[in-house]
Amino acid sequence: GATGIISLASTASTTATGTGGGSGRTFPEKMMDLMSQTTDPTLPTYSPCVNWLPHGKSFIISDPDTLVNTILPRYFPKSSKFKSFTRKLYRWGFRQISKGPDSGSYYHELFQRDHPELCVKMSVHYSDKELRTQADNAARRGGAGGAGASGGGGSGTADRPQR
Repeated sequence: GATGIISLASTASTTATGTGGGSGRTFPEKMMDLMSQTTDPTLPTYSPCVNWLPHGKSFIISDPDTLVNTILPRYFPKSSKFKSFTRKLYRWGFRQISKGPDSGSYYHELFQRDHPELCVKMSVHYSDKELRTQADNAARRGGAGGAGASGGGGSGTADRPQR
């Protein structure tokens, strides 16, 4: 089926300042903050549970428990489970490499250690099932329209892609 896409590049901040969970920052921006602050052994926020691979184009999660219990709450307060965190990675276009020397790492062409500015160009992708669930939830809340309606600026429509 088709996939809905939302580009957040126009609303994304262009600087990577501050720590973790700042409001208005996209998932990739917060993820870049997490990576820059947890992979540098000279920083007090360093944790060996997640690391860039030497080429800096993908990262590996070596200790999911520490990531979920210690690191994620600082950057993603709502992602309390590893499975929901990885689902969010996939929704943003990350893919887990299954073969070769980088096997097990997560990759996205716009998420690179030496080019953090690229991550603002990343887009979120919702499956048809997720779009239907969002529309159903909006309809139950009395939001602007159900599954077939076009959103008109009401509460909750800005983050729901139009088909």
